[in-house]
Amino acid sequence: MDFLTITAVFCSQILPIVGVVCLIALTAFLFKLIGTLKQVDMTLNKTHGSIELVEKTLDKVQEPVDTVVKVSQTIDKAHDSSVKAFNDTKEYVVKNAQNIKTKVGDLVDEIKAKRAPEEEVLVEEEERTCPPSPEEILRGE
Repeated sequence: MDFLTITAVFCSQILPIVGVVCLIALTAFLFKLIGTLKQVDMTLNKTHGSIELVEKTLDKVQEPVDTVVKVSQTIDKAHDSSVKAFNDTKEYVVKNAQNIKTKVGDLVDEIKAKRAPEEEVLVEEEERTCPPSPEEILRGE
């Protein structure tokens, strides 16, 4: 017999057996796949309740978080405003330093002028009421 004939006879006998083995293997694979899918479905059903609980908890927590964000934004605005006010004041003082110095000097002069007569009287009274110093005692005054 010819080689091709022998191969054809061999393949015609073996191919149905290989086909049956493949079908059995495919059936076993499909059963395992179906079992795995059932387990995944059960797991997802269990986690669905947990996910809903976590979602409700997050909704409860969201309101305080929103409040904290608003407070933080308010604090940021207050900080920015205070920095701006400080910088504006600093710039004003730097620009008008000579005028401020003159005004403060004038006020000090006015206060000194008002107090000067009173202080002279107080100094005279203090000189009269003060006990003699050790030098005065030694000199005999």
